[in-house]
Amino acid sequence: MDERGTYFNLFRNIKDHAVWQNPNLLKFFLWCLIEAEPFDRWRSVTTGRGKTEVFVPRGSFIFGRLQSAKECGLKPSTIRNFLEKLKNLQILDTQQDTQKSSHFTIIKVVNYDKYQPNTNGSKISDVDRQKDRQRTGKGQAKDTPIEYIEHENKSKKNISSLRSDISKKVEAEASCQILEFQNPDDVSPEKPSKSPEPKTTEKARRVMDYFNRRAGTRFRGRVHLKAINARLKEFSPLELMIVVDYMAWQSETYNGFPDHTRKHGFPKKYLTPECIFRDSKFEGRLEDANRNLPGGVASVTEADLMAELEKTQRGVANA
Repeated sequence: MDERGTYFNLFRNIKDHAVWQNPNLLKFFLWCLIEAEPFDRWRSVTTGRGKTEVFVPRGSFIFGRLQSAKECGLKPSTIRNFLEKLKNLQILDTQQDTQKSSHFTIIKVVNYDKYQPNTNGSKISDVDRQKDRQRTGKGQAKDTPIEYIEHENKSKKNISSLRSDISKKVEAEASCQILEFQNPDDVSPEKPSKSPEPKTTEKARRVMDYFNRRAGTRFRGRVHLKAINARLKEFSPLELMIVVDYMAWQSETYNGFPDHTRKHGFPKKYLTPECIFRDSKFEGRLEDANRNLPGGVASVTEADLMAELEKTQRGVANA
């Protein structure tokens, strides 16, 4: 069945929901509604070298992180974070493959019937749409009071007259200004406006303080805060702190790359927020830090990092 004619409901109170506050999160949520199957069906899925038939119930769909990132124009890590956020908000639910080896994930839209109430699978035809438009148009003409129409027409005439008067006044003032002599020395050049200072949030301040304590620096500049705020749009403060701790450790083990030997460590002169949180490098550094942690990034908390930092600093002070 061709599904291009189907539709789903989107209620006005979505503006009060958490997904409305983040445009990319809203985009991913709408993508999930579009991908959700409107009817129960079987789908063919590639598993290794073969294929298998998977039953996908109504309101669910087979999820692929890379494909969804490509269609939404977002990073795979952003899709992963958005999926976890929508699961925490109880908007989406996930179901792994029931086979021994997990090859795919099925995502279920919770309360899908609210968005797609047409449970019997019937579609609205073009004739029904045309009839509905005709009924709507006739109903508006019939239900609109005559006094309201007269008042609206009178308001439009007043607005047109006011616009005409303003245009004539502006033209007259412009003509007078052309005739006047203006000394160019009296005109002061416009001063270039300064770029606004980046807003320092509580999260950005925590990351900056941890960076300075862990790296032994005193960075406070606008450029560094801008880099931190940019990464906080996609990553949590904990993930930023984990990268700081990993890169600081790399700086401590830096061997100077003598005699063109194998590189190890990270030069301390590049240990700055602007460099560490650069967009083109940050995600790779987070993956490196995740591989070097025994339990991965998920096994570490912000309190653990601060406790380890306090322990290290006390050891240095007592030495």
